[in-house]
Amino acid sequence: EGLKDTGARSLNLARGCQNKCNYCSFRVGPASLGKDDMIIYSDIVSQMTEELALLASKGKTPGLVVLNTGTDCFAGGVEIQDLAFDAISLLLSRNIPIHILTKGRIADRTLRLLESGAALVKLTYSLASCEPDYYRQFEPEALDYEERLAEIERIRGAGLSIDARIEPLIPVVTDSRAQLDILVRALRSAGLTRFQTAYLRMNQDIMERLRKTVDPLTVGVLEGGYLDRDYPERSVIPPLPPGDTRRKVYRYLWDRAKSLGMKMTISTCSNP
Repeated sequence: EGLKDTGARSLNLARGCQNKCNYCSFRVGPASLGKDDMIIYSDIVSQMTEELALLASKGKTPGLVVLNTGTDCFAGGVEIQDLAFDAISLLLSRNIPIHILTKGRIADRTLRLLESGAALVKLTYSLASCEPDYYRQFEPEALDYEERLAEIERIRGAGLSIDARIEPLIPVVTDSRAQLDILVRALRSAGLTRFQTAYLRMNQDIMERLRKTVDPLTVGVLEGGYLDRDYPERSVIPPLPPGDTRRKVYRYLWDRAKSLGMKMTISTCSNP
């Protein structure tokens, strides 16, 4: 939705994702497989070749391709990592800029490929917390905090442009000042100067999944953080925490970033 009317295209190499984040809207939405399987689009490179040729014939070659808007191809095994290498090779061979969203580990040969086309590549790397318990409950199959910081430094070491996402912000769970201070300082120490942030957009399906996968105390705290006077019934979950909550946390992050010589932006896809 955030790419609408921009001329950019999104690219996902599979349906389903091995990060298995319990808050992910794709795991409960209409496109969900209903379980934790992943279907890899093994013929996607040939389809991309045909589509790019058709677009080029109409003078509509994409000005940008955003990779991993629904599936993190760097969270899977060898098959999808190899497919990612081939898809990226095709895009770079056509001089098409690529913006990669990930929280996974990029295979060595793919990182070298990206390095060879660094002028066309930007990455955004996501992390939400410095607490091990958060990853155990909310992102059980994804890299943990220290692994992600190491990956950010590895990507920067390849000379690639990389920003961070402090996301998702979840009331009380990930938006405490203590946690955010650790995160921002760690990103700055890793050499980053920009980050984007946004609160988790909640809906009834995501909440039902969290009730089944997260411990009851955390769920209760989380539910309380989303309650608003405009939504007095606990059976109705607002899409975002109250505006005052969001403004205070965003202001803190803005000030903390500024004090460290960083720039913070708020995702326009996730905030009114």
